[in-house]
Amino acid sequence: NFYIGNIMHLRKLVPIVGFCAVSLFSSSAMAQLWAKNCATNQCLDATTGNTNGMVQVSDCDTSKMAQQWHQNSPSAERLENAYDGFEKPCLDMNAESSVVTNKCRELEAQKWTFADNGQVAPIQNQYWNEGNQCVEVEAVSNTVTAAKCNKEESQNWYWVNVGDNTPCPIVEPRMKLPKTVEEQKMKLPKTGE
Repeated sequence: NFYIGNIMHLRKLVPIVGFCAVSLFSSSAMAQLWAKNCATNQCLDATTGNTNGMVQVSDCDTSKMAQQWHQNSPSAERLENAYDGFEKPCLDMNAESSVVTNKCRELEAQKWTFADNGQVAPIQNQYWNEGNQCVEVEAVSNTVTAAKCNKEESQNWYWVNVGDNTPCPIVEPRMKLPKTVEEQKMKLPKTGE
């Protein structure tokens, strides 16, 4: 009887356990992160839940849900804002230089290439200008726009866990390697001289 009672109890928990398992999976896949701009050391910030909502950077603050983003929702190419009050919009572009937030949909303009947590890289739109538009911060106004990708610091973003105040690491350029073996041979000292 005790054994049957426990099985019945477990049967009742199965849907809950299944839900928890899914929930745990999604929470790790949907970690909330800050996108910090390397030029300003400020966080990417949604300003409204309205259609074509302006995006800016502002001082990072753990209490501002509009600064928190999910990198993997609803697909690995989208950046969804974590703020329920704005109905969790996605980063979007509605023109070649206009970065906004809009309701998450299956739109090419909502697909982005970006770095993983802890890494520095541009946030690059996959649709506009044949995938060559990067999110940048305008120095004077702190507004966020897009421009042709140019590797400037204002286009570099550092993804960190919410609350991590580490500044953007300095990206060291790699040493340029010779293009051909012949170039390398020319640089070696000649023997027998």
